[in-house]
Amino acid sequence: MSTSIASTTVATTAAARVSRHSRFFLVMAVVLFLPILVGFGPTFFFRPWSGAKDSLGGPFPVHLIIHGSVLSAWFLLLVVQTALVAAHRVDLHRRLGVIGVGLAVAVVVTSGVTIVRMLPRATATGEPADIVVAVAVSDTAALVSFASFVAAAVYLRRRVAAHKRLMFLASNSIVGPAFSVVRPVVRTLMHWFGNGAGFAGLLFPLGCIVALAVYDIVTRKRIHAATVVGIVGFFASGVVTGVIAFGTGLGAAFVEWLR
Repeated sequence: MSTSIASTTVATTAAARVSRHSRFFLVMAVVLFLPILVGFGPTFFFRPWSGAKDSLGGPFPVHLIIHGSVLSAWFLLLVVQTALVAAHRVDLHRRLGVIGVGLAVAVVVTSGVTIVRMLPRATATGEPADIVVAVAVSDTAALVSFASFVAAAVYLRRRVAAHKRLMFLASNSIVGPAFSVVRPVVRTLMHWFGNGAGFAGLLFPLGCIVALAVYDIVTRKRIHAATVVGIVGFFASGVVTGVIAFGTGLGAAFVEWLR
């Protein structure tokens, strides 16, 4: 009898600990979705009511509508998946994981199409060549990071601690472009920086990674290996992107190849 009670107590304590840990990732999933909602709200989610038009003055291209829908579905699924884990519905979480893999592939495909289609549109709207190169290179680097983290997360899906961190890092790697849409708002809040949107597009994902590292230290007394990979990957991607975009002619050559 006492053994049974002790076992039940241990199981309840373990479940409560798992729930507390899962809530962190649920909160962070919502935090990641907020820039998407705010950044693309007027021009995508609420476009029928806001009257927003394409940057060239016409209706939104179909590929952008598809891309926005797929990206929104990804972040919504991230919230749902973390909520299911927090609610101890791991069985349903695993079933929806198959949809997640399909969505990840769709994110890569639609994002790649968007990057390619962005080039002639940027030329038509008179964007400076160096800005076009920087955006194309940084968005491509973010897409590579996303695909790499998702692939690693799927491979390590049975190692729960690594899996959930890698999925978080994958989503965090593609949230930056949302800040380019809210450039006027960010400039108002961060007017002392020359390019508020670009700065926030780096600061926000970095802050999310720092939050994950702090969470690891508080709960595990050390930073998880997957988090370390995320930190190294963030800075390595930034350095490589900067060198390619501005330090050599590779960025311009890459853009010409995409054209």
